[in-house]
Amino acid sequence: MANPGCYATAVLLGLTPFLKEKKIDPSQIIIQASSGLTGAGKTLTAQTHHVHSSENVRLYKVNQHQHIPEIEQALFEWTGSSHPITFSTQLLPINRGIMAIMTVQPLIDLSETEWRSWLTDQYATEPFVRIQQADPEIKSVVGSNHCDLTVYKDDRTGRVTIVSVIDNMQKGAAGQAVQNANILAGFDETSGLTQQPIYI
Repeated sequence: MANPGCYATAVLLGLTPFLKEKKIDPSQIIIQASSGLTGAGKTLTAQTHHVHSSENVRLYKVNQHQHIPEIEQALFEWTGSSHPITFSTQLLPINRGIMAIMTVQPLIDLSETEWRSWLTDQYATEPFVRIQQADPEIKSVVGSNHCDLTVYKDDRTGRVTIVSVIDNMQKGAAGQAVQNANILAGFDETSGLTQQPIYI
């Protein structure tokens, strides 16, 4: 069993229904994703040292991140065609959490309310995915296996923005490993994972 990386998890949970249902152009995907410092690993570096990272936001591995192939592999499996994504990443001066913001070109014209209703229906049977009607925030998922999603419609450009937030150490790592192991072993998918976010 192989789990996707934390960035890939946040991004793909946001994009999956849109791509599988052919609602967006797979060749027009721009992703900006931000992670807490635990996403940079436990080895101390100059960039993750408190003096450097505190009260700072830093770009890194822009368009070169190791999770790009994971995301593009899934896109190929779902669309049957290969399209490169634009992917920029930032380190945030927080311990945990990821926010992925995906700008896409829709193939159908729905209002923001209609997009959110459609997305709610797509994830209706998924216990850890919550569709938000308000702006999502990292604090609402830290310490849990939840992914909070929402979607925005830009009436000026016609583009759609999908926002996904997860705890990179939980949903992006250990939590989803337990979730997948539960499924493989025939246990309830939520076993051992029902703890609520630290900040509610």
